[in-house]
Amino acid sequence: SSGINAEYGARKLESFLKEYLCDFGASTTCVKLDCCIAIAQSNIHIIIEIFLEHLEKKELKVLDASSRALLKKVDLNLCLQKKADVHKRFFAVLNQITTWENNDFKLVLSLFQRFSNPTKEIVPICSMSLKPYLNSDSRETIESILNHRCITNLYLLFDAVWTWCFQMGDEYADSVLLKMIIDTKMQQNWERMSVEYVGISE
Repeated sequence: SSGINAEYGARKLESFLKEYLCDFGASTTCVKLDCCIAIAQSNIHIIIEIFLEHLEKKELKVLDASSRALLKKVDLNLCLQKKADVHKRFFAVLNQITTWENNDFKLVLSLFQRFSNPTKEIVPICSMSLKPYLNSDSRETIESILNHRCITNLYLLFDAVWTWCFQMGDEYADSVLLKMIIDTKMQQNWERMSVEYVGISE
């Protein structure tokens, strides 16, 4: 009986949240998100699924204000505990974002670093799959990083190269390396990276 009641309550909660956030992205305010997160409690995966459906339905390649607000507030550990498949899908969908504005990439990267599972395929640039390369000082190594399947935009490339240079020392950050980065960017036809991300002014 208690199991049936719990299941019924979960369905009612999911139905309510989907109804309340049916216009996600249009009129979803921070207050509205705070209320939904408080109501969902450990069932945060319901809100995550609504968010993912919003991104996929709109075929968004850039974060909107509502998505950005949610990512700043959500505790993905709760999602992992309740629905590991939703947690995995969350990072897979974020990997499809191709255009980053202002500090969005830093926000998403912090989520990868704090909440992604390093045993999964969907991991950020400083991931298990790149670690074998980060302690080698050969040019072949940096070429492997530049061509790695995880590198899908200029921000990821920058973080990979920065991490490698941090490990190896500043003397490796030379004009040859810069040319390799520029050539890769041009070949892949990637979007420009915001100068604010690297802490310089135009």
